[in-house]
Amino acid sequence: LTVTWSRYDLSPQTVHLRREDDDLQGQNQYFSGRTSMKRDALDFGDFSLTLRKPHVSDSGNYTCSISDERQKVTVTDVQLQLEVCWVNVQLVCSVRCG
Repeated sequence: LTVTWSRYDLSPQTVHLRREDDDLQGQNQYFSGRTSMKRDALDFGDFSLTLRKPHVSDSGNYTCSISDERQKVTVTDVQLQLEVCWVNVQLVCSVRCG
């Protein structure tokens, strides 16, 4: 599985990408060093993204997508609106099976 957090108003659009591990080569440099996901995200279906040192300019629509070799599914869209300074922000995306 591949989990991708993206913002379609940016270029490149990738905010964070996780396969077996983080793959940040195509990450938008604006988010470099500021994003993380739990190490066991793929095992437990908690694909939440933590954004450190958020700025007002981080406000926007974030999309969490999950894909495999056959298909891509958008799990959630999160609208983030920042007006004050925060230490960390968590964008939640989880999948419950069964």
